[in-house]
Amino acid sequence: MRCKLVLLTFLIFLINFLYSQQNNIKFQSYSVQNGLSSNTIETLVQDKYGYLWIGTELGLNKYNAHSFLKITDDSNIYNMAIINCMASADSIMWIGTNKFGVLKYNHFKEDFVAIKQGALEYSIHALYTDYNQTLWVGSNKGVFVFDADKNALIAVKINVTTTEIVNCFVADKHIGVLAGSDGNGILKYDLNKKEFNKIEIANLPQQIKTFCLTREGKLWVGTWNKGVYVIDPISFTILDHYMASNDSGSVLSSNIITKIIQDSRNNIWIGTINGGLILHNPSENSFSTYKANEYDSFSLPSNSITDVYEDANENIWLASHGGGMSYFNYQTHQFSQYSRIQNEINTLKNNNVTSFSENNDGHVLIGTDGGGVDEFDEYTGGFKTVRSFNTTFGNFILDIKPENSETVWMATWNDGLIRYSTLENRIEAKLHIENKRLNSNNLKSLCNNDSLLFILTHSKLGINIYNKLNDIVYNKENQGKFPSELFDIPWCSQVLVDSKNRIWIASYYGLYMFDGENVKSFFAEKSNPNTLSSNNIYTIFEDYQKELWIGSTGGLDKLVEEDSLIKFEQYSQLYHLPLYIKSIINDEFGMFWLGSNEGLVKFDKETNTHNLFTKADGIYMDEFNERACYKTKSNRLYFGGNSGFISFLPSKIQKHSFIQPVVIHDFYLYNNKQTPRKGDLLTKSLAETDNITLEYRHKMIGFGFNSPSFGLDNNVNYQYILEGFEDNWHAIENQTKVTFTNLKPGGYTLKVRAYHNNEDEFTQDALDIVVKPPFWQTWWFIILSIILVSLIVYLLFLYRLRNIRLFNSKLKALVKQKTLQIITEKKKNEAEEKEKHRLILKQKELEADRLEQEKEIIKMKNELLTKELKQKQNDVDRKNAELTSLAMKATSANELISQLNGKLSELENESDTGLQKKIATIKREIDMNLKNQQDWNQFDKLFNEIHDNFLNRLKEQFEDLNAKDLQFCAYLRMNMSSKDIAQLLSISLKGTEKARWRLRKKLDLKSETDLGAFIIRY
Repeated sequence: MRCKLVLLTFLIFLINFLYSQQNNIKFQSYSVQNGLSSNTIETLVQDKYGYLWIGTELGLNKYNAHSFLKITDDSNIYNMAIINCMASADSIMWIGTNKFGVLKYNHFKEDFVAIKQGALEYSIHALYTDYNQTLWVGSNKGVFVFDADKNALIAVKINVTTTEIVNCFVADKHIGVLAGSDGNGILKYDLNKKEFNKIEIANLPQQIKTFCLTREGKLWVGTWNKGVYVIDPISFTILDHYMASNDSGSVLSSNIITKIIQDSRNNIWIGTINGGLILHNPSENSFSTYKANEYDSFSLPSNSITDVYEDANENIWLASHGGGMSYFNYQTHQFSQYSRIQNEINTLKNNNVTSFSENNDGHVLIGTDGGGVDEFDEYTGGFKTVRSFNTTFGNFILDIKPENSETVWMATWNDGLIRYSTLENRIEAKLHIENKRLNSNNLKSLCNNDSLLFILTHSKLGINIYNKLNDIVYNKENQGKFPSELFDIPWCSQVLVDSKNRIWIASYYGLYMFDGENVKSFFAEKSNPNTLSSNNIYTIFEDYQKELWIGSTGGLDKLVEEDSLIKFEQYSQLYHLPLYIKSIINDEFGMFWLGSNEGLVKFDKETNTHNLFTKADGIYMDEFNERACYKTKSNRLYFGGNSGFISFLPSKIQKHSFIQPVVIHDFYLYNNKQTPRKGDLLTKSLAETDNITLEYRHKMIGFGFNSPSFGLDNNVNYQYILEGFEDNWHAIENQTKVTFTNLKPGGYTLKVRAYHNNEDEFTQDALDIVVKPPFWQTWWFIILSIILVSLIVYLLFLYRLRNIRLFNSKLKALVKQKTLQIITEKKKNEAEEKEKHRLILKQKELEADRLEQEKEIIKMKNELLTKELKQKQNDVDRKNAELTSLAMKATSANELISQLNGKLSELENESDTGLQKKIATIKREIDMNLKNQQDWNQFDKLFNEIHDNFLNRLKEQFEDLNAKDLQFCAYLRMNMSSKDIAQLLSISLKGTEKARWRLRKKLDLKSETDLGAFIIRY
């Protein structure tokens, strides 16, 4: 019973181990959806330039790591079923077809030539070159060798009585040439007799499908339906035999073997029909089987493997029936990636991995956002679901932090805080809103520090601080001894207690620090490189040297303390690290590992250098999650994301960036690809050409290039320069072709280089280009042109000389004629000049008389004006006298009115008789005064005449002026003194000043304006 239990335990371990092996290896697959002609592929081979040739049931394809090219040719190769391909050392590609024999493809001419054996239609089952570079051909019609001189296949005799079908060859100087037949076992070539003879090996099946001669000198033989035999090729004895059976000790998954190879690492790869792919590790003497799984996109697409091939980059390529093509790269095996596989029991329950922890058994607890917690055994690769959680509770785990060796804390979404016993597999306690302990059930992350547990909520509610000793929760409602600012920080992402016992809070709105007394804040400033790169912070980390690092949407920042001053160094900007750093951790060697939006980053802070690991390195992670990283006791690192998680030993990780040499392989003229078969520009393949000569009329040319670096996930970058045309290199994105137009005649060199990540490590190809000048710029055309131009110039010179002589004779006659005309014209002009002079003198005399008369007239006008002025002056003097008289009369009238006022005052004391007499006297005096008022009207009229209608203009502009105001203005215009004006107006001098003030107000004069000057100028 105990033996059975041990055996059962071993089987369970073996199943888990094999499963983990299968789960960790990721195969990349290609099908007709990617451009293949067919999903049924028989053969794979890589040519001298690194391109992969793929033989399908519907023709031949070529893969350049970017796209698939369906090969077409006049021989209708695209309709043929291709069974075998082989690349020889002399740049010849040999193609074996199903019915049409062998095709020879020459890279220099880029053409196919059919090599037939008589009129037979035969299928090629094997193509092989031995140590003497002799081509051996195995077919359904026997064995042939290729005669290069005759360019024909020569039949080789086989001493057997049954079928002569040959499926494979192997050759070595010590064992000679061996052939595997389909019914006669192993055949050996007799060099002397030039024939194959059967080798009798006891118990060896007669249907041989494939050979593999290992570096250790063992011959692995794949059979049809009898598994694999290992034979000593010298003594032809069987060393080992592996078969598939129902026995638990079976290492093969199928007995129908199609292909066996030994890779560069000495591992044996075995392709089977319906049994998938088998990997044998000789150093561990282990066998691993890989099969198709419709729920795993990284598994094999088919269980029927027809060919296995290793290329120059150590990629393992697999051809299959119905599944297309797949490949595996050892470099991608450095990282173990785990994700949920549908319909599998032993798998991750949810792909959104948020956190990690470790229990006493060394098993890793994996928190997922939707699948609860899984327990993972990194040795066996097995998963176990934590059974205490179910579909209604605790499925959304956002963080896990250990409390001790047996207990962990779990932050959940919607279920608050959970304390979980890993030893007893049960929940010990819960904190949530319902028991009035937390202010939110939606938690973000945790930080465990001695007696305090910091609990971050995924909201504006900030932090909860749980004192585990007295079982009290502090938050906004119950602040305790903590400052209120500590609980006012919204949308926190992580809390860290550093080696100085300071509390650092990362949030989506900046960084905060509580030193025990005060809360300090730090924010990003665009114009200040000494601040944070971004306020949206994902994580904060303290390394083994007690330095703090911040990961945010702006990249990686380092916190630097100088005395009491805190500043930040923006490492992503300084050292070109990726942005969006979501997780940070140190390995055992002090190296940083960063989860970013571009991939996984290994960063050496001592040298400030980094390596970026992506899908090309085996990390099939679309996005890493915040803070989802962990280092186990065994120094293994874990990173979680939305596609599961990866684990790896940093000491085992190496960065390989092998770049296949870049090749300039295609030439385009006006976007039409040129080949040696289509025109005279190329005499051989452009890949084999060092220079190309173009005509001037070739205005638009293009060149295609490629570096078929399989396994780099198309992450090969290209740059080019056309020397002689430009001085700078140009980066090329998303294409492998450059086009040039209207190049001037001359010599150029096109250089193309390819690199991956590091621009200092690249491969390069170059092509010299000569653009011939047009005929009018050639030396012979220039010499002929010079001679022709010289002759034309000479003839023109003679013609010109003749014309000059003829012109001179005509000119002499013309000069004589013109001389006579000039003399006649001169005499005529002299007479005209004399007459003109006489007329000018006469004109001057008349002009003098006219001026004298004008002087007399002016004199008379002046005398008349003088008389008029005197007359006007007399009139003015007379009118001024009248004005003065009128003014005096007005003065008298005013005096009279004053006297009347006095007399009227006396009347108050007189008797009635005397009163009547005096009143009569006053009336007469008033009548006389009325006559004086008429004198004022006359004054007004006369004043306006003399002073340009002064009073009327003043009245029109200033309507508020009354008669007294106008009189006052008139007296001012006459430049009278205030005393005279007072007498004329019968007012006192003080009344005059008041009158002046009222007049200034009505005229709206400013205080600095003189009234008298204003009136005189008006």
